[in-house]
Amino acid sequence: MLGEYIIYIWSLWVEPPHFIILESNLEWIMRWVVLLDWMTRLFEEWGVWGILFSQLLEGSSFPFVGSAFIVTAGILMDLSWLDVVWVSLGGSLFYTVGSYIPYSIGLKLGESAERKISSDKRAKLDKTKKAIRKYGNWCVAVLSPLPIGNVVPFFAGMSKMNIWKYSLLTVMGTFPATLLFLGIGYFYSGEKGRAMDVILLLQAIFFIAFTVTTLLITVMKFVGKRKPNQQKNF
Repeated sequence: MLGEYIIYIWSLWVEPPHFIILESNLEWIMRWVVLLDWMTRLFEEWGVWGILFSQLLEGSSFPFVGSAFIVTAGILMDLSWLDVVWVSLGGSLFYTVGSYIPYSIGLKLGESAERKISSDKRAKLDKTKKAIRKYGNWCVAVLSPLPIGNVVPFFAGMSKMNIWKYSLLTVMGTFPATLLFLGIGYFYSGEKGRAMDVILLLQAIFFIAFTVTTLLITVMKFVGKRKPNQQKNF
């Protein structure tokens, strides 16, 4: 049953609604009804472990609609507010453990790339790593709960970020997000689709704001460095 569920999740992920032309809206709705039924059976059989496993799966960078799953879990499962808190903390720990897989892959790829590049490029790579360690640490906490969070452990591994620091920042980022998603499911009594639309919209707005802010800071630093050089030339 769990294997069928994972395969079905994969099919929904790689074929999102806006890419489906031949299917009618009714057919698409029926697919999600079947998925919801599988989710319900999964929660009945696995209970809280179903949530924890889903976080482990999402952390491993497997294409998985984690936020939708967590919100649905909050709606379908009979959790107390205390359960929501400790399950969110446990889910963030499971997510972190799962993310060690892409982290290790990134670490190996980084080491392999270093052996193949020239000394000049290696020096530039070292500078990039130092910049990531200096400025990019908090990016792990900020970006992990976002849709692009699956690529974060790859870059963390390639930059050889300390595994304990990476783990702490990942937990700090995913715990409040998991708490939010479960909390929405816990309190929300309306239409689930609308709740997910709001979540996805907020994630997109936050990601755009973060990207724009980062670009502005980078440009300001670049301009600030160029001005002293121009004054020296004069």
